[in-house]
Amino acid sequence: MCGIAGFCNYNEDFTEETPFLGQLARRMGHTLRHRGPDESGVFVSNHAAFAHQRFAVIDPKGGKQPMTAYAGGYRYTIVYDGELYNADELRRELETIGYLFETKSDTETLLKCYIHYGAECPKKLNGIFAFAIDDEKRNRCFLCRDRFGVKPLFFTQADGRLVFGSELKALFQYPGIHPVLDRQSLCEIFGLGPSHTAGIGVLKGIYEIKPGYFTLFKFTGNSRYFQPTALQPDTDSPWAEKMAEYCGTNHTVLKCDNLSQADKLYDVVDARDMPGMADVDSSFLHFLSLVKKEHSVAISGDCADDIFGGYPWFCQKRPWKAHCFPWSHSLSIRTNLIKPEINDVLNVAGYVHQRYEESLAEVPKLENESPQEARRREIFYLDLKWFMRTLLERDDRMGMASGLEVRIPYADHRIVEYVFNVPWNYKCHDGVVKGLLRDAARPWLPDKIRLRRKCPYPKTCNPAFERILRRRFDLVIKDREEPLHPLIDSKAADHLLHMKFDPDRPWFGQLMAGTQMIAYLLQINYWLKTYEIEIEL
Repeated sequence: MCGIAGFCNYNEDFTEETPFLGQLARRMGHTLRHRGPDESGVFVSNHAAFAHQRFAVIDPKGGKQPMTAYAGGYRYTIVYDGELYNADELRRELETIGYLFETKSDTETLLKCYIHYGAECPKKLNGIFAFAIDDEKRNRCFLCRDRFGVKPLFFTQADGRLVFGSELKALFQYPGIHPVLDRQSLCEIFGLGPSHTAGIGVLKGIYEIKPGYFTLFKFTGNSRYFQPTALQPDTDSPWAEKMAEYCGTNHTVLKCDNLSQADKLYDVVDARDMPGMADVDSSFLHFLSLVKKEHSVAISGDCADDIFGGYPWFCQKRPWKAHCFPWSHSLSIRTNLIKPEINDVLNVAGYVHQRYEESLAEVPKLENESPQEARRREIFYLDLKWFMRTLLERDDRMGMASGLEVRIPYADHRIVEYVFNVPWNYKCHDGVVKGLLRDAARPWLPDKIRLRRKCPYPKTCNPAFERILRRRFDLVIKDREEPLHPLIDSKAADHLLHMKFDPDRPWFGQLMAGTQMIAYLLQINYWLKTYEIEIEL
């Protein structure tokens, strides 16, 4: 969709440094060109400098950013990334109040919604978004992010200034901001990754606006090889062909060779600014880059499993009894790789347990709910707050890195809020996973497709891919200059290199097993090297 970046300090006058600060903001924005290759823009006021990279979809001529509007003698300027699903509805509402519109863009609608409703503006919004507004009337910067965190927004502070950006790489263009891993960072990477705690940017001193939150910054004083498994019962290809035949649509098969899949593991890190979901990410990135050759917008079905209960942890007994995140049963494959003396300092297991307990404390309770249903509610809440957010981050980062807008219709807060309280015997009636959703699709889909057993987004099953990863990991292990060595126990790494992997025993999610652990470590090593990350213990 777009990329945004900037900095501000409302105790400082930027007037004399406007040309220099504008160039700095432009450099920050330039790192986000993949998110918005069509246009770029910079704005500098007395207290703020904003940059925008635009991917023009709606009103290409009228939606230029940064966008400024005036009301009551005050100026308001916005940089915005996203899409408002209810833009037309909001525009009509504002027009009845008396607002006039010069463009057809949802950017103008959002800006005037903020002008009228102020900090109450987010309650009016339905969509995916991250935006910053320089508010001259209230002498503040207003940062906001959509309810599920589809659109990213990171921030830190430097020299008394708030510095923000859609991706971490934009922040690193600001003088004095460098990527540093501290103890908390390592606990996030080795204990929770590729998920991360909401609000934490993983690197030291860097944060993100939490999904569904806004932040005000005033600075008045100073954020063919396929083998069916229990989790992946069959391949998608024949089902896609059946669906294309039924709908009468043109269907194109997109494939990724093993070497491209392995190489794109590093492109994934560049897109995320941190390690990701291994080949689940790299295959998705490759797929989207091919789609981009013919299209500008794609639709993803992500979030359906999270909302309607499609994942195995909603039904399996093990996650119910274990006092841990249900998609990450055991930390041992991670923690055993860390050098013992570092592991003792970090206490990764304790850190993960703390985050788990914090999340459980947030779970809404219902009176007279059975212990079984109360636990299921906890698992749904954990999924929405952690696992689903990880997938949404993947959709955005891989889409933007490909220059493609990925829309996620199920990421609608109205659906989530409604279905969250629907009883399980409705969601999964007669033991049919996602039964409620399948019933809703009855008028439009043939039963053989509608009732197909769930199969997650495919990772590669070709042993050649695993061999490529093992060879690359072997080179890393043997080269003592590689940045992974100060963190990883050499014997444990060698054991991982030669062990036989069980695809039915993932360490994260449904698909990330032994092969993906090697890929994840390769990503960490590349990340440490490419971003020149310092380590503080």
